[in-house]
Amino acid sequence: IASLLMLQQLKLPGDSQASQALEEARLRLESISRIHRRLHDPADADQPVAHHLQLLTSDLLAAAGQANVSCAITAEPLNFDLPRLTTLSMLVAEVVTNSLKHAFDASQRGLISISLQRGDDQQLLLRIADNGRGMPQQFNPRTSQRLGFKIINSLAEQLGGEARYRNDNGTVVEVQLAA
Repeated sequence: IASLLMLQQLKLPGDSQASQALEEARLRLESISRIHRRLHDPADADQPVAHHLQLLTSDLLAAAGQANVSCAITAEPLNFDLPRLTTLSMLVAEVVTNSLKHAFDASQRGLISISLQRGDDQQLLLRIADNGRGMPQQFNPRTSQRLGFKIINSLAEQLGGEARYRNDNGTVVEVQLAA
């Protein structure tokens, strides 16, 4: 499917909105494909969530070609079933991809921190933060019509949570999940 999207894209002017939309769709599809390949690898089947997130973020950083950005993963020693791990991985991939695309200037050393911690109420808190430029003051990601935010909000709901966004020396996305 990604190859078909690329072939269609070649028929369009490179700077057109349609060409950019096809490229974005192709990149999302490739990201989802990498997630599924990793999650269905028998060698990694019983690994904790942190292991999967480390592999995922390494793939995303390599695909983006941003050597000046790193990811730090902190997570409780948890194991999720495959459907929940897939949804969590797609959510993290979407947020990290947004950070890689929008948060950092070319010369800026960037850090994306991902944590999954158990709270006092036995809920889990997923927190993804970057030290980039943050969201514009008037921007509301909850009502945004941008596809990336719709995907993030939908995946958070599938995990039984709601994505919350804020600026704090960069962009912070938090989702509280049932343990």
